[in-house]
Amino acid sequence: MKKYLVVGLIVFVGGFLLLKPLFDNGPTKIKENPVTFTFKENLAVKLYDKTPLEIEVKEDVASVEVLFNNEEIGSWSSPNGMLTCILDASKHGLGAKNLMLKSIGIDGTVYKDERMVRVLSDIIPEELNIMISNKYPHKTVSFTQ
Repeated sequence: MKKYLVVGLIVFVGGFLLLKPLFDNGPTKIKENPVTFTFKENLAVKLYDKTPLEIEVKEDVASVEVLFNNEEIGSWSSPNGMLTCILDASKHGLGAKNLMLKSIGIDGTVYKDERMVRVLSDIIPEELNIMISNKYPHKTVSFTQ
């Protein structure tokens, strides 16, 4: 009885593997995002700088939104060509933040281009100099860390 189950299972799996390519339509093509940022990598900006963000619209879309830390900083209806919006990071403080470009195609397809923005301090650290004021004799093997 076990022998028939094993043979049946092998025939079933083998048949499935042989017939699957007949019903497979091939790899599905992922449509390229029609709206993208012009910069390739994530950004690093200083806290009080106002950074222009350039956006390229490659084909017709219904709308475009730019969100920084889930707050809208720019939106357009039926845009074309190059778009620019200003990123003012001072409202959100220091650290890593999310920047998202959301576009809706004419057919209703939603496209997203997400990046990280590191908001850096605008304070330049003061360089300090040290001076040895005194030396004391001690055992070099007796120390703590």
